[in-house]
Amino acid sequence: MSVTTSLPTVPFGKTGMNITRVGFGSWAIGGGDWAVGWGDQEDKDSIQAIQHAVRRGVNWIDTAAIYGLGRSEEVVAAAMRDIPKSERPFIFTKCGLIGDKANPNELPKRVGAPAGRHERAARPATAHRDVAGLGEARDRLSHGGPAHVQHGRQLPLGGQALPGEVAFKLYDTYGLPMDFILDAARDLGVRFDEAGFEKAMQEQRTKARASWKGTHKEAAYPAVQYIPRKDVDQTQLQRTSHHTYCPYKGECAYYSIPSGGERSVNAVWTYEAPYASVSTIQEYLAFYPDRVDAIDVGVED
Repeated sequence: MSVTTSLPTVPFGKTGMNITRVGFGSWAIGGGDWAVGWGDQEDKDSIQAIQHAVRRGVNWIDTAAIYGLGRSEEVVAAAMRDIPKSERPFIFTKCGLIGDKANPNELPKRVGAPAGRHERAARPATAHRDVAGLGEARDRLSHGGPAHVQHGRQLPLGGQALPGEVAFKLYDTYGLPMDFILDAARDLGVRFDEAGFEKAMQEQRTKARASWKGTHKEAAYPAVQYIPRKDVDQTQLQRTSHHTYCPYKGECAYYSIPSGGERSVNAVWTYEAPYASVSTIQEYLAFYPDRVDAIDVGVED
């Protein structure tokens, strides 16, 4: 199966598809009127962007039913109407999160069991990274690796090992989930160096904590100043039941500042168990600038 394109392509796993290394991600075109949107978007601009990407050779689009609570898929469909069938790109969608159109700002709910291996293999958003990352691992293994890993997790077949530092690069740099990496190791007939992976992860966390200055910048949003918990008078805070989910950082909990009245409800947020890639924020709190009087960052004498 193929879609004609002027750009270089790579095999998409064992699907028989050949896809460009760059695809069109349509999360943002779902608009900003839902819990994890990226801001307001004009559908006509989104349609033009999709059509421009296709004209330039991009041959796949990533979308999902949850993006904009269905709006993203609808915009993608609208963009396809003006593209001849023979020139249309692959369209990959996903499921597993359910939103409530009556309460669009509510956190999407997860449904169903975790995806199986073949479902994960069909996830296009990381396909180009999967191919590159697994190719690198295969190259490393083909040139020889440690014959045994004393503390590694035993996997069927073979005596070589997927080195921990390589596995961590697949996880941290290419963004592959751990279960995907384990499946890949099984397919290659090698062991997974779990101890080496944990060591590499801990080293990265240590470096990140040592170099972090307390400011986190994400996408086009204003930079957020995180403040160490130990520097905050937590007797002035009151935990609330409010919570949100960030696909980059994880589950987020909130606190109000009772002395600030209604203005300071859910004025403080924190990630108590953030994803490994942003583990530096775990022992920090952040404040909404418009819900407190001021945020001054300095060094006391």
